[in-house]
Amino acid sequence: MNKSLNTPILIVAFNRPQKVQAVFDRVREVQPKQLFLSVDGARIEKQEEAKKVQAVQYIIKQVDWECDVQTLFHQENLGCRMGVSSGINWFFEQVEQGIILEDDCVPDTSFFYYCEELLEKYKDNDQIMQISGSNLIPDKFAEHKSSYVFSNFGLIWGWATWRRAWQKNDVHLNIFPDFIAQNKAASLVDNTTAQAYITDKFEETYLKNNNSWAYAWFCILLYYNGLSILPTKNLIENIGIDEEATHTVAKGDELKRYQTKSTGLNFPLIHPKSISKIDNDLAMEIFYANYKPKHLLLINKIVPLKALKIFRKLKKKYL
Repeated sequence: MNKSLNTPILIVAFNRPQKVQAVFDRVREVQPKQLFLSVDGARIEKQEEAKKVQAVQYIIKQVDWECDVQTLFHQENLGCRMGVSSGINWFFEQVEQGIILEDDCVPDTSFFYYCEELLEKYKDNDQIMQISGSNLIPDKFAEHKSSYVFSNFGLIWGWATWRRAWQKNDVHLNIFPDFIAQNKAASLVDNTTAQAYITDKFEETYLKNNNSWAYAWFCILLYYNGLSILPTKNLIENIGIDEEATHTVAKGDELKRYQTKSTGLNFPLIHPKSISKIDNDLAMEIFYANYKPKHLLLINKIVPLKALKIFRKLKKKYL
């Protein structure tokens, strides 16, 4: 498919011009009619970062097709949580639905048309809150005849959503105490250790012990019983898992898993016969691939997370 894209696209970026260029080059292939670029400001204490940020800002000048281009260049550094979320807020102040790409998520061209079709198909279904582009375990979906499935996982390596869904977001996670009271994590998977792991990540986000906007959005998705659409093929290649990465740092087999190549989807899309979640076994496979490998989760089952945290604090203090 080579038609011009009607769906607005937001690129959220910071200080990695080479990676942004790779994302932009892929966007250029579909020539969207609306393109938004949000760039966080440079950190004062980081020498030479201002030049990198400026280089990222200049990439938008490469638009050479008929396109409504809008930019949000922060003068100060907001950090990952507020930098990304404020960019998405700005985006949905101006559009009803759209595609969101961070600066290291390079999509297959089929991703854009997959999002465009499903944004329109499910725009009035409040239960569906996002459309994801990544699938790190496409081999586990080989028996699925449909082009996509439904789950509770808020995977954000290339995704799309609607203003109606994003309006529910709260980057400060004020709903977290109620999330705990209602045991909302139980709707994700049946495995209580996995539930505890995810809940711990949400708690760290709530307490601002991490700088993640993505865990906040994932928690919101679960809190409102929202569904996410996942493709049965991988449509996104993450090129940002390296020494520059903010959160996802990996090596060895874990790195290979995160760097799953994109393969694209065939059209016309094959829609599921009903809107129903994947089973628990497949949900656990997604958990293992995206959050905690099976063998490490078994360690958490034997040694609770809180005990591990205490041990790490003592080790850091005395060793």
